[in-house]
Amino acid sequence: MRQAAIQSGLIRLGKAIGNLDGNIGKRSRQALNKLGIPVGMANIPEMLLHVEDMVQQAFPDEFKMPSV
Repeated sequence: MRQAAIQSGLIRLGKAIGNLDGNIGKRSRQALNKLGIPVGMANIPEMLLHVEDMVQQAFPDEFKMPSV
């Protein structure tokens, strides 16, 4: 599930990785490398955090916290 979330984020960031299949394959690894995100299967949670941070930075209006 985290792998699919990573792929979804990569697609949102405009990376052409092919189909969203939940596998971190060659194209996903290439996209992660181009973004400067360390790739490693033991590193999936950290990879996801990096991708989520980049999506939030790229689309700040979509990730606003409600006023308290």
